[in-house]
Amino acid sequence: MKKIINLTLAAAVFATSAMADTSSSAKKGTSSKIIMTATGDKPREHILLGRPSAKQSRKGALQAEIDPNALKADLQISPYFNGNSQLPKTGICGAWNGGSQKVKYRIKNTGTKTSEATSTTIMFKKTNGWDGVVVNLPTLNPGQSWVVQANVPEWAWTGGDHQHFQALAHADASQFVTETNEFNNILDETCIGPAG
Repeated sequence: MKKIINLTLAAAVFATSAMADTSSSAKKGTSSKIIMTATGDKPREHILLGRPSAKQSRKGALQAEIDPNALKADLQISPYFNGNSQLPKTGICGAWNGGSQKVKYRIKNTGTKTSEATSTTIMFKKTNGWDGVVVNLPTLNPGQSWVVQANVPEWAWTGGDHQHFQALAHADASQFVTETNEFNNILDETCIGPAG
């Protein structure tokens, strides 16, 4: 019995000392300590909680802040011209040029990773469906943009006094580029021609 009591007292003194060391170490930003006591049938671990070490903090922060979308490209398509009346020089509609009309789009990588080279499909509405062209799109660094355009085919014009046409552009239609948002790659607009 005397031996067990002495062992218990020794363990308590050691634990108190270790706690004091851990308390002072915690102020310095060091890691927790584990001590062993021998008061029972088996030694038991007691974790003396202190502040995590700098290395542990960095590792934990990295694990907590990992975002599956953190390193992805994001191709976003928008009209090249300002305004939304869909008349010449607004939206996607270029200037009238003797019937040689063009549509223009701006594609920007708003993500955090360089996008691979891909393409943009520009299609025009016709009586029985859609038809159009495929325009190459180079690699784009984060924040970089590129302008694509296409001539409007004669058959795309429709209407009476106010002729118009409908165009749809889809950046990376083949989904070759892995993006954070696949729903901002399409733009569908109508351009209105001059009266008469």
